[in-house]
Amino acid sequence: MIFDRILRRRAAARGSSGSTDGLRRGCTVGLSGSQSWDQGIDDVFLSQLRQVAFVSQRKLTDGRTGEHSSHRRSNALEFADYRSYTPGDDLRRVDWNAYLRLDHLFVKLADAPERLDLHLLLDISGSMAWGHPDKFGYARRLAVGLAYVALAHMDATNLHALRGAHCIRLSREESPAAVGKLMRAIGSVKPEGTTDLDAALCQYVGMANHRGVAVLISDLLSPAGYQAGLERLSQGTLRPVVIHVLSPEEMSPSLEGDLELKDVETADTVKVSVDWGTLVRYRRWLQQWFREIEQFCSRRDITYVRVQTSYPVEQLLLDRLRRERVLR
Repeated sequence: MIFDRILRRRAAARGSSGSTDGLRRGCTVGLSGSQSWDQGIDDVFLSQLRQVAFVSQRKLTDGRTGEHSSHRRSNALEFADYRSYTPGDDLRRVDWNAYLRLDHLFVKLADAPERLDLHLLLDISGSMAWGHPDKFGYARRLAVGLAYVALAHMDATNLHALRGAHCIRLSREESPAAVGKLMRAIGSVKPEGTTDLDAALCQYVGMANHRGVAVLISDLLSPAGYQAGLERLSQGTLRPVVIHVLSPEEMSPSLEGDLELKDVETADTVKVSVDWGTLVRYRRWLQQWFREIEQFCSRRDITYVRVQTSYPVEQLLLDRLRRERVLR
């Protein structure tokens, strides 16, 4: 996919009319009928995720009960501080021992755990269907894992699909028992067409005053770019996280010779000649693209995680995302 995009740009610079966004010839959209998308999602996989939870790095203020500590104080749970009694306070929270010593009424305060909203933004463009293992199958399994982590800690999970210029709401769940329903919602979509990440993310931000953590799972192969959309996402009350999914073939393609490449999103084709020098330049351009994304996200306090589909999802959830302070 990425290799093909670079070749297309070089062809355009030479005045070629060909265009492509696909790497393999005759690529079809979607998974084969014999492959189950939820392969590997079982009780063992889910039980491993109960030991982690999301990290919220922004203040929560909506007051819903959950399992995340908050800067807000309430009259319940773990003791945190005192304040003077005011008429109407619950007398059960009065510290009578302090009253006997100081002749003043104090009310005990406690940390108020609050609910964190998880917003999963899943890129369902045709390019996500590409690779071995395919990027969309990996993204769906990752989305289920992240959703289960949230639901297991009484956090609400909002699932959205990004296609074209639109953000499509697929599901909102608030109970661990709803994991099966959420899996069916994810299984109801297939990758096809193109995604304008700028437009789709801007539409998402404009839907409501979102709070919590927003996780974009995408290969970032958006013809119109991704910068404006991520800029909007970083300016709100959400903590933005980008998980950049790539296939091993995109990282290190083994093509050579005279080839005809087919665009998996538009079906356009382009004829190219690939030699060792082409692959060297491709890897150089690829690293430059990665640096640009990393710098863009770093300047806007966006957590950026790049992962190949050959990397185990369990290891990503239980180790890598912990080191990135997305999970704890």
